[in-house]
Formats: sequence, C-alpha cells, structure tokens
Amino acid sequence: MAVETDSPIAAADEQNGRQQQLQPPPGVHLYGWRLYLVQFSLYLGLILSIMDSSAVSTALVTIGDHFNDFTRIQWVVLAYMLTYLGFALTFSRMSDVIGRKWATITALIFIGAFSIGCGWAQTIQQLIAFRALQGVGGAGLYSMAFIVLPEMTPPENIPVMSGLIGGVTIVSAVLGPVIGGVITTHSTWRWVFWFNIPVVGTILVPMIVFCPDFKYQGRMKWRQFDFIGCLIYLVTCVLLITALQEAGAGSIAWQSAAFIVCMILAGLAFVGFASWIAFLSGGKHSTMPLFPARIIKHRIMLSTVMVSTCIGFVFYSILVQLPERFQIVNGDTAEISGVSLLALSGPSAVGSFLGGALSSKKNNTFSTLIIGCSLILLGNGLFHTVGPSHSVPSKAYGFEAIMGLGFGMIFSTTTVLIKLHAEREDAASAQGLMSQGRLLGGNLGLAIATVVLNQQLVSDLSGIVPSDELDNLRHSLLAMSSLTAQQAAVVRQAFADAFKTQLVINMGVAGAAFVFSMYTWERHPTTFAQVLQQMADDEDASAANSTAVAQINERPTASST
Repeated sequence: MAVETDSPIAAADEQNGRQQQLQPPPGVHLYGWRLYLVQFSLYLGLILSIMDSSAVSTALVTIGDHFNDFTRIQWVVLAYMLTYLGFALTFSRMSDVIGRKWATITALIFIGAFSIGCGWAQTIQQLIAFRALQGVGGAGLYSMAFIVLPEMTPPENIPVMSGLIGGVTIVSAVLGPVIGGVITTHSTWRWVFWFNIPVVGTILVPMIVFCPDFKYQGRMKWRQFDFIGCLIYLVTCVLLITALQEAGAGSIAWQSAAFIVCMILAGLAFVGFASWIAFLSGGKHSTMPLFPARIIKHRIMLSTVMVSTCIGFVFYSILVQLPERFQIVNGDTAEISGVSLLALSGPSAVGSFLGGALSSKKNNTFSTLIIGCSLILLGNGLFHTVGPSHSVPSKAYGFEAIMGLGFGMIFSTTTVLIKLHAEREDAASAQGLMSQGRLLGGNLGLAIATVVLNQQLVSDLSGIVPSDELDNLRHSLLAMSSLTAQQAAVVRQAFADAFKTQLVINMGVAGAAFVFSMYTWERHPTTFAQVLQQMADDEDASAANSTAVAQINERPTASST
C-alpha cells in the first residue's frame, strides 16, 4: 500500500531524507569536571598553536648562525604560516567527516611528531619542511578550538567561553616571542620545538579519555569532502603570501616576472575558488563545499568575518612591529621589549571578558564591535604621536592598553556573533571561516608591514648605510651593533617613520572594520535565551521526526499482508 505524500508521516519521512544528507552533531553539551578538562585541553591546544607561530621568531638569529644560512631563515617562520593559513578551513570541514574529537587528535599528532622533527633537523631545508608540516597541526588546533568549544559549552556559558577564548588567543600570541627568547637564551634553540612534546601529551590524554565522539546521523563521507576546494584555496594562499613576503623582503623585484605571475595566478585562483564554492552551493552535488555560500550571503555573518579579517591585519602587524620599535628606536633589549607587550595583553584579556559579559543576557554585540573598533582606531592614532626618543615614554604603554582593550572586545564578540547566527549545520564552517579570516588578515598585515619597513629602509638609508649592512638589517636587528653612531641614528629614525606609516595603514583597515561593524545592526537582536529556546524546539522536532520514521518502518508492507 502506497503512503500518501500529504500524510504527516510521509512528510516526516521526506524531511528525514533531506536531513540525512548532513546532520549536525546533536545538542549535547558537557558539564562539570568533564567539561572543564576538555575545555582546558582545547585552550592549551590553542595556546600551543599560536605560540608556535611566533615563538621561533626570537630564535631565528641563533638558528641562522647554527646552519650558517641567513638567506632562507625567514622561511622557518613563513613555512609554518603558509600551512597554518591554508589548512585552518580544511580542518573545520574535515571534522565533519571524522568528527571533532579525532580531527583534534589528528592535529595534535601532526604538531607533536613534526615538533620532534624540527628539533632534530640537521639542515635548514629539513627544518623548513618540518615547520610546514608542523603548521598543518597548528592550523587544526586553532580551528578546532573555535569550533569545539562553542559546541560543547552550554549556551548559557557561551559569553564566558567567548571571553576566555579571546583572551587566550591574544595573550598566547604576545607570550610566544617572550618564551622563545627565554628558551633560546638559556638553552639550545631546539628546545623551542621540543618544548611542545610534554604539552601535546598533556592535551592528548583528556581528549582521548574524556572528549565524546558524537556519532550523528548523516555524517559527511570522504567522497563528499571538497578536495578540489581545499587545493585551490591552499594555492591561493601560498601564491599571494609568498609573493608579497619575498618582494617585501627584497628577494625578488616588484617588477619581476616572478612577482607579477604569482599575483596574477593568485587572483585567478581566488576567482576559481569563489566560483567553485558558488557552484557546489547552487544545487544538489555529492561534494560538500568547504563552506556553504549561504554563510557569506548572511549579512551579519559576512560582516563578522570581514571585521575579524580587518582586525587580524591590525593585531598581528602591531604584535610584530611594537617589539621591533622598542628595540631599534627606544633601545630596549629583546626580553624587555617582549615584556612591554604585557601592556597590550593584559587589557586584551579584560576586553575579551568584557565583550562576552556584555552579551550574556542582552545582545550587545553591535555596541561592543563599534566600541572595540573605535578603541583600536584611537590607540593607533595616539601611538602615531609618539616620537623616536631613546626610551619608551610612559604614555606609549597607555596607548597599548587602549588598543588591547579593543582587540579583546572584538575577538570575543565575533565568536559570540557566529554562535548566535549560524545554523547548527553551518556552525563549524562559520567558526572556521571566521578564524580563517583572522589568520588571512594577519598574514596580509605582516606582509604589508614587511613591505613598508623595507621600502622605508631603502629610501632613507641608501647612500648612508652600505648595501651589505642594509641587507643584514633586513634579516637581523643585531646588525645595528656594527653601525656608527650617526648611521644608527638614521636607522632609528627610518624604523620610527616606517612604524608611523604602518599605523596610518592600520587606521585605514580599522576604519574599514568599523564600517563592516555597522552592518551587524539588528532592530531586534537575537539573544542567547532565544538560541536556547530554538535548540529545545529543534530537539523536540528531531524527536518527533524520529518517532514518525520509526512508525513508517514498523508499518506492514503490502506483500506482508
């Protein structure tokens, strides 16, 4: 006997067939000590991921001296950043195939195994290769923290979680160069990498034992995974960032065929990637896109991703350039300049908690984004007034604090916004896209900062500092010691001018973030109470749907009667 299509059971069966394509993990959250252990492991993984991107920067001179190779030493950082950027979005989608737990464990194995490889590297080529593979693990830990923490945290605790994840992100980025410098000063540079091993072990045990592996109906299969999209996106990132970094560092000329071809190919690859995502999102295909196009068609989520990208640009350029300014312009040591960043990280942690707390009951995300962008604009503008004195003026730390407060508010609020507006089946892709945007903005910010600095050095120092000394300055701040007093004064002024130029660029990008923030306005903003109610309704509907499907399966067929 045929089942009529307009019956409730038939409708439920049809709905179940649609949901079978890809259902999100069920609304199950952890509580008590189990939640705290898993959260601690994910936060620690996030710290490890971010610190590995910056801790090695203070060991570059020592590593270059060990291998007697300063021409390729910057690739020790760049190799990690390229795969870190290229695989963050890939891991978010891969977790839909193998599950959040095993995606996180895979990332831990990558970063642990290749940290050992980095520490035992016998040539600079081996170290660069292992750093690239280590970056794959770092990308996974970064991405999964922003996906798993919001999923496993009860909705009523999301504001606190958002504050923590924002604070951890900023503080670990600041502490990376400090810890790297301490290890390099008091031990061998190899311990910068071997330091990761006990940390990975500390994370692995709770993740294996206490983190649940949600088995949900319709989990994506490998045959549905978007391998083509992953490859095109990785090619886009590698071509764009490599071309900018190499040209900015003076390794290739801006007018060279290599630079022009890389930029053209990067543009074509980006167009191809966008077209591919649109194609897969536009109809019924067996392959699931890296992220559905409906995410970037959603006004608030697209605006949130753009804010995250712009603020990532400003944050990472400040994070790298402030210590350089303190050392070159103001004469601080490497350790003191690192410690000076605490004026940035402390208020950042406060701002991160504040950003989450302000939306714990009533949705104030629009206001916190506007205030955060305004503080970052103000801090950069005020820092532009600081002159090239031989010591860091006290007001500079206050300007750091203003920027830090803004960074913290933005980092936590963007996480809250994605959680509030992403559909459950899009949550992983949306959080992954937001964190990917921050990394992309950060890489672009660092590339532009390198370009600005090197152009300023060439413009101000040509004819004053010998060309070989100028090349040394591009690779190491220690080259200052070989300059005369007059040359050193000119170099300090050139660095100060370059930093001021970068601050102007930062203000322009922060201004763009402010504009994007305006597009997150809602007349009746969604609250976490509404999210909780929607989740309860979804679970009731899912239970009713399962009951209806069970009734279908229990009904006797025509042949059996």
